[in-house]
Amino acid sequence: MAVANRSQEFAYDDISRLIFSHGGYGDFSFSYNLVGDRTVRERTYDDNGTSIVDTHLYDYDPTTMRLSEVTSEQTNVALRTFSYAVTGQVISDERTDALYTYGLNQNGRINTVSMAGASVATYTYDDDEQRIVKAITGQSPIHYIYDQDGRLIAEHDGDTGAVIREYMWLGMMPVATYAGTSGTGECDEDAIAALEQNIADITALITTRTTKAENLRTKITAVNTRITTKRDKIATYKAQIVVLKAKIANTNNTTRIANLRARIATKRARIQSLRTQIDTLKAKRKAHNKKLRKHERRIGILGQERTTLTIELEALQSQCEGGETTAGLYFLHADHLGKTQFATDTTGAVIWDGGITTPFGESLTLASAFTQNLMFPGQYADSETGLSHNWHRTYDPMLGRYLQSDPIGLAGGLNRYAYVGGNPVSYVDPTGLQVATPYAPGDIAKGAFKTVTRPKPSKAVPGAQFIAIGYLMTAIGIDAKVVLDHSQGYSHRDAPHTCPIPVANDSDDGLGDNPDISDVLDYVMPKSEKRKYCAVIKDQCIEKCLYLLGGNRMSQGNKYTKCVKECERDNGC
Repeated sequence: MAVANRSQEFAYDDISRLIFSHGGYGDFSFSYNLVGDRTVRERTYDDNGTSIVDTHLYDYDPTTMRLSEVTSEQTNVALRTFSYAVTGQVISDERTDALYTYGLNQNGRINTVSMAGASVATYTYDDDEQRIVKAITGQSPIHYIYDQDGRLIAEHDGDTGAVIREYMWLGMMPVATYAGTSGTGECDEDAIAALEQNIADITALITTRTTKAENLRTKITAVNTRITTKRDKIATYKAQIVVLKAKIANTNNTTRIANLRARIATKRARIQSLRTQIDTLKAKRKAHNKKLRKHERRIGILGQERTTLTIELEALQSQCEGGETTAGLYFLHADHLGKTQFATDTTGAVIWDGGITTPFGESLTLASAFTQNLMFPGQYADSETGLSHNWHRTYDPMLGRYLQSDPIGLAGGLNRYAYVGGNPVSYVDPTGLQVATPYAPGDIAKGAFKTVTRPKPSKAVPGAQFIAIGYLMTAIGIDAKVVLDHSQGYSHRDAPHTCPIPVANDSDDGLGDNPDISDVLDYVMPKSEKRKYCAVIKDQCIEKCLYLLGGNRMSQGNKYTKCVKECERDNGC
């Protein structure tokens, strides 16, 4: 199998958060705020020879620090808008294609899903918060069976009781699945023809929209050229006015002065006329951009619809070819984290390929008739929402964060929505409660995962921040006995309640003797500490920008300076 485009390269900051990755998906860069929330996700990739930059900006409610909106920097369009229950769970997610709303059970878990007001699915959980039933509207419910270690071992048809598939494990690594008979295996040629026609119709719509979008881009370019030309004329007239004023200053001839002033007035009138024309052109450009964004949004939605229909088509075609709907044994091949990458049949042929996946688990090229929903350890992908069930919480791979606040509260760190401290390459969270690291490659199958108990010291996190965290943990009753120098902080993001929490010595940190949670959240770093912190951040930003842009500072010029400044700003400096 060809796997060249599956190779990846990664770069991290000083507290092991992923800040850059390169792979078959192109380049991703990530920025974070002081508590580890993602603030920017930028993807650069090649689309048939054209370099595309797709930048997502993340906005947070200043009162609750919950993610409120994700917008596209290129189009200034909201891609995702969220609302929350008072307890911190996402209850609505407005996407570009539809509004998803989530009902919650008494434990705050999603138990109903609606899209654009129509019911999509219902979920049922056991006392351990494992999902035991999923009922998608119009389909037979699926019942899930787990072993005593919480591993999924079987799925059954809720109406007939028939086995859909069973799973076999070697320690915490999935190694095989036995697929039951999922359907009659009959060839439905009419359904295939209908799907092919739908796909052709959608492709035609995409082509039409793409042509219109290209025409608008051409018009926008032409408008920009006209604006530039008129601005150049204004600059020329202004220069001529300066010359005419100089001539006035150097003559006493009243007639000549009157003529010169008349010429100045004429040029000023022309400048005003040009400015009016520029305003008209700007309005036209704004209208073109608005139409362009509308076409781009629609192209994206149509593309998603086409992908979904293509997968359905391949599933139906596989029945005509006597494909994998027949019961049988299939082998699962996992990576160093325990995430399935391939599935093969007993002959060794690949019948499922996880495709190109972003570091945080978003599948970009997955297309297979064979069903395989195991993702990151402990996660089960739900195609109806694009989310993943992660035992005690629900994970969103596009956002790289959970939809629920951490059930163990601040014991898991100040950021209660982050996934594995921003490092999905090295860490896993099989239960949705606690960051863990797999054993060394080859040893992952020996048992469970190792709990992260003591992350590596980091210069990137200022001591004053850890003083605040230490006070906060002490205030809510969490053991915080470890005393460290300001410069030797340990990242609380990388380890939940087993992480040593630094507390202050007898230093004046500005928090007072008995701070509460609001004191910590409103805490302002002393100037002396912030200078040290920002000096470290600047060094990191320089390294990051040199790595991202390549070359040296002189060769990159303004691009390099802008990159460093934006990086410093994103990190609070």
